[in-house]
Amino acid sequence: MTTMHPPPLETPIKVTVVVSAFNDGHRLEDTVASALSQEGVDVDVILVDDASTDGTDRLVSCLVAGDERITAVFHTVHWGRIATWNDGLSRATGRYVTIVAPGECLALGSLARAARLMESNPRVGMVHGRFGHFTGPQTSHGSRPRARWSVWAGTVWLRLACARGRSIIPSSAVMMRMEAVLHTGAFNSALTNSATLEFWLRMAATWDVGEIKGPLQAHYGELYANHLLLSSEPTENLKDQLAAFRVLEGSAVAIPVEVRLRHLRRAEQALSEEALRLARHEISQGGLNAATELRRFIEALHTVPGNIHKANALQADILRASRRERTIVSHSAAASGRQRLTAARLRLRRFTEAVN
Repeated sequence: MTTMHPPPLETPIKVTVVVSAFNDGHRLEDTVASALSQEGVDVDVILVDDASTDGTDRLVSCLVAGDERITAVFHTVHWGRIATWNDGLSRATGRYVTIVAPGECLALGSLARAARLMESNPRVGMVHGRFGHFTGPQTSHGSRPRARWSVWAGTVWLRLACARGRSIIPSSAVMMRMEAVLHTGAFNSALTNSATLEFWLRMAATWDVGEIKGPLQAHYGELYANHLLLSSEPTENLKDQLAAFRVLEGSAVAIPVEVRLRHLRRAEQALSEEALRLARHEISQGGLNAATELRRFIEALHTVPGNIHKANALQADILRASRRERTIVSHSAAASGRQRLTAARLRLRRFTEAVN
């Protein structure tokens, strides 16, 4: 990793922001406004409505009428989120491009910060930074953390992502060099929940990766925060991540085959460890069905050293927890039965006393 301080931009650089929308009218305006308010860069927005049914398409038309920097694309049939991203990317004209989801907002100055790094480092294919929850209005004044720029060799970044078994980048709002996008290809629309990870892996194989620490590069508001809480079942999340890492099995990641397979084994190991951690948590919370699914995930990765032992140990833990649960239920039922019997005896005694 190399740390640097790139010089300010001498002239505004053309940056295209792609925003895809499907029934997202309630989150769209802030997202588009955050792109158009960027300073130090020449911004245009490609707004793709993916056949919305709630009137979002009418809002898109209003936004286009209000600013000539916005271009609208309307799908007559629903393509899906990832295919819609690819459609927007294919229409981008900027030197750099970023994808922003409705509900996400670009932080003030984020595009200029990323462009500075990329202009100074022509081998950097993408730049990412901090992504967090933002509750107040954006302002160009006040104190903000000082930006710190770093560049990772792409192959080093790829190795770290595999060792962690997950994406290092928390948001799709990543500045990408258009040349690198064309070289890498399209997002894989078959990977609904992990297409970004798979794409970053392919890009990092041949391009370096920039990182900006300090100020937020993107943030999300209350509505999007609530949306993030609706995450899928843990086993499905892990399966999605594994499907992305499976790209290392083929030649789409342009590194030697023995290196690719070694990275894939590291990713499988990391995902297995995460599944074990989640399974133990589920057992402690009484989520035995979820723990069983996680055990099966570990068992399916049987080529990972130690996974069969982990799966067998988890199965024993699940059985013990199940027996404890049945015992508790049995004791509870017995106690409830005794309470009902005592109440019945009391009612009978009172009835007898009243008769006599």
